Parts: sequence; C-alpha cells; structure tokens
Amino acid sequence: MLCVQGIFGFFATCARHGRWAAMVLLTVLSQSAHAEPQDNPEPIPLPSQPRAYDHYWREIWAGADVSKDAWLVYSGATIAPWSHIHKDGFRLRTAFGYGQYNYNKHLGTGATTVYSENFKADTAFADVLAGYLVQWGPMTAKVFAGVSFISHNIAPFDDENFSTGDEFGFKAAIELWFDTGPSTWTSLDLSYS
Repeated sequence: MLCVQGIFGFFATCARHGRWAAMVLLTVLSQSAHAEPQDNPEPIPLPSQPRAYDHYWREIWAGADVSKDAWLVYSGATIAPWSHIHKDGFRLRTAFGYGQYNYNKHLGTGATTVYSENFKADTAFADVLAGYLVQWGPMTAKVFAGVSFISHNIAPFDDENFSTGDEFGFKAAIELWFDTGPSTWTSLDLSYS
C-alpha cells in the first residue's frame, strides 16, 4: 500500500507493517513527551518579561480503542502558531491512526445459513486541517476544515462492501466546549468527511 506519499509516507508504512509500526509510533510519541534536563536552566524572568510557560502552543494526544472484533490506535496534534493554545486564534491539526477489524457475512434465507464467509480488514486514516478557536465566556468553539484520507484493505475482497479501497476527500469539524463549573464541563464534537 504505497498509494499515499509525502506527509503520509510514515502512515503508509504503518498500514503495511501493522502492529509493529503502531507500537513504534506510540513509543516515539511517549518518549517525545519527556523533557531532558537543561544544563543552563532559563533564568527567572523579571516581572515585565513573559514566562516561557505563558505561551502553550500545542496539544498532543494518542489513544487506542479495543473491542471483540476491532482495534485502533491513533494520535494527533493541534498547534497554535501565533497564540496560546487556549486563546482565540488560528489552528493547524493533524491526526492519524491504524487498526484492524473483522466481520462475518452470512448468506441465506430465514433461519437457514447457506454460506458464511469471514473477512479481515486493515484500516488507516489521516487528517490535515486548518481552523480557528474562539471563546465567548464559558463557551469555546473550534472550527476546522481540510483534507482527509481513509483506507480499508479487506481480505478476501468483499464486492458488496463499499468501504473497500483508499479515498481522499474534504473534512469539516466543529468542537464545542462549555464550562459548567470549576471542574466540570460538557462538550459536543461534530465532523463530516
């Protein structure tokens, strides 16, 4: 599966090498989160100077979903190139994931199964989005738009499954976050691709 090039080059490798590439990806992401001690620590700023931690500019996430017939690992990052990550401003976001699932197809009439076939699939996705964050009091809204890629490689080939193959397309997303108290919130995420 070398149909994806450039920014998705690692992603294609991940889809070909399955679990090993996913484990390497999670290891790299977890190691990049640890900071090395500095030989020359930053001097304590004067009150008129901004502190280094006043400008958080990125969010990084990773996760996994596992069920009886499916698993998926994913990761992503959102950056705020010109502002604090939690303040109004322009955003860039990437996300990608890899997983596998299987399903059975039973053909027959009524309670009689004439034929049963098992299918196994590799799936991969990637998004590259640009967006904007705006806050109105306790409400935060993020709007994103960009390009999305998804792949389903099903074996044996299932001619009745329309999800087979690779697809590129447009993606739009809206994320709403409402603070209901000092330590509680509610959120709503919508996307279309």
